[in-house]
Amino acid sequence: MDDITRRLIKEGEITQAKYGTEICPQCGLLRPKNFCFTCWNNALMKEMEKREEWIHQ
Repeated sequence: MDDITRRLIKEGEITQAKYGTEICPQCGLLRPKNFCFTCWNNALMKEMEKREEWIHQ
């Protein structure tokens, strides 16, 4: 591991401890612990699109 990678990992650990955040294992984005708005929103939008298609049929 190079110095930049080590520094980024350390900064991520500090941020995680300070703000209670983590990397989402599904989408890879930073999220609050135990809840990923991005994954939740994507699932919600897919469901809304299905209903929209069903209504217009």
